Amino acid sequence: MLEIEHQARYHEVGNSYWWLAGKYEIIMDLIGRAVPPRNDLAVLDAGCGPGNMLDRLSSRGTVTGSDLSSPALRFCRSRGYTRVTLSRLDTLALKAQSFDLVTAIDVLEHIPDDAAGLREIHRVLRPGGTVVITVPAFQVLWGDHDDIYGHYRRYRVSQMAALMAACGFEVIKLSYFQPLYFVPLLLFRRWKKLTRGDGDRPIEQRDDFVAIPPWLNGVLTRLMVAEKYVLRRFAFPFGVTLVCIGRKRGTNGNGRGSSGAASSGTA
Repeated sequence: MLEIEHQARYHEVGNSYWWLAGKYEIIMDLIGRAVPPRNDLAVLDAGCGPGNMLDRLSSRGTVTGSDLSSPALRFCRSRGYTRVTLSRLDTLALKAQSFDLVTAIDVLEHIPDDAAGLREIHRVLRPGGTVVITVPAFQVLWGDHDDIYGHYRRYRVSQMAALMAACGFEVIKLSYFQPLYFVPLLLFRRWKKLTRGDGDRPIEQRDDFVAIPPWLNGVLTRLMVAEKYVLRRFAFPFGVTLVCIGRKRGTNGNGRGSSGAASSGTA
């Protein structure tokens, strides 16, 4: 019961806390522009957790979730998601060429061999299929939050571009986002290192989800969501997070990409 309650809390945080709610809206806006408004897609959310992205993607077709957390998958099933599987990203227990769209939101940084994970995404995508990835940016921002949640690395645009190319993807969008929070987060994490002392503290006291008043949460959410208008046409030169949209080269049986979208230039 406690595990389900924990997943329910994380799901609620994902829907309401400004940092995550704003991020999800930006991601969905980018998906809406990269993938035509079809509702018959086969969609995989790799690293689905309690299902925040499954909720948002379900209108696009048949959604499948994969995750390493059994409690997270049980929570998803309790909310009616039956197509969920216990699986590592680098060894997906899914058939090749079975999805039109794959999302991996803050997942690649959690596995030792991120190239193996990306190759698995490439394997399960249909020719012309789209992948949407977010990862934390810039190693200089490394903090307790990264340690707690099992991150192996933070990324730069050049690293992601090389990784995508090596794994057979055409990059159609590559940018940092959340640039306004780069300096505040850098200062906040350095302050935490200076003031936390040597004693051990519970995870909830050391991660970066700081409670704030509802009015401020609303303001910060709207401020972050406004970034989507910039990202539609431009790329940010720095930020806290990196977003990458790629396409698996090739076409489906109809002579077009399975997403049906025309490729655009890298931003």
